[in-house]
Amino acid sequence: MPAPVLSPGAVTASSAAVLAANLAADGTLDVQYSIRADFHICVAPLVTGVARAGFTIPGLNAGTTYYIRARSRRASGAVEDWSNVLAARTTAGPARVVAPASIMIEPAMLVVPAPVLSWADNGNTLAGYPLENLGFDGPVAWTSKNAASDVHIFIAELGGAPIDTIALLASNAAADATVTVKAGSTVAGDDYTFGPATFRASANLPGRPGYHALLRLGAVLQHRYWRVEITSDNFSDQFHLEHAVFGQNRVTKNHSVDKTESGIDLGTLERTRGGNPVRTIGARLRRVDFDLSVLTEADYEVNYADLDWRVGATEPVLCVPNMKANAFLHDRILYGALRGGKTNNPASPRYSRGFTIESIV
Repeated sequence: MPAPVLSPGAVTASSAAVLAANLAADGTLDVQYSIRADFHICVAPLVTGVARAGFTIPGLNAGTTYYIRARSRRASGAVEDWSNVLAARTTAGPARVVAPASIMIEPAMLVVPAPVLSWADNGNTLAGYPLENLGFDGPVAWTSKNAASDVHIFIAELGGAPIDTIALLASNAAADATVTVKAGSTVAGDDYTFGPATFRASANLPGRPGYHALLRLGAVLQHRYWRVEITSDNFSDQFHLEHAVFGQNRVTKNHSVDKTESGIDLGTLERTRGGNPVRTIGARLRRVDFDLSVLTEADYEVNYADLDWRVGATEPVLCVPNMKANAFLHDRILYGALRGGKTNNPASPRYSRGFTIESIV
């Protein structure tokens, strides 16, 4: 059977309609969409079970170009070839609020993730995209499908570790998505509720490869089970999330305003003798350097002295050099390994600690 043929339909600020022709006589469609035309190393949900007809993808971000493809999955289980790749650009939504605030910087956040002892859901996980992926610092994902009332649920068993910060990273959360956190001695989380809160750390950010939630609970809590309920209207009720971090923020009031950021491309580019490029696609990371200055010995010993042996240069941490909530908080959220940085203790009772983090988000 020839591949489906896709053509554009109506587009709004948050949805794109797709017309489909040349469809198989039975079965369903698999549909994939992302902001990269090659669908590699990005948030690119593979939505299965779509009816053989045109379809509309909701929950998109305004002012963003999406690439869409589909293939027929026959009733026998056989999978046909992919369609053409269709580009659809959503219209502009509300303007971002970027006016400078009276306070532009807040203390840095650094969270060492608490170990998750076990993961559980309410039976909504898509096969091949398990919950355990949320604890792996690589480009893999948990996918929740066909949830009731667009609510996607997972439970993390933390065994009573101290928690005041939760980050949900690299998702396809719709602009109006919300998140509610519950905690307690059972998986129902009957002892504590936070939210519903707006999911996205920053509103109206177009064209980002994924959208993050950063939840600051306001107090350090110790419960065995943490239940996360995400409400998001996505295509075929399918929600995609790559990382979940639970931990305690090691915040101190001392910080430096200097920050250096550079890109890391794990792909390669070589050229033939004729000058033609030979590319291998790789993940794109961010390397960020910043300092915390004028720390007391207590600040240093309590918050940062253990990082070298606790996480070293191999385990991921959550880091936000500036916690100020504004239009660009999303872009300051970092998650990855600490690759460098050193502590200086000049002839004084004060310390300076440098940080270099290679972020995968």
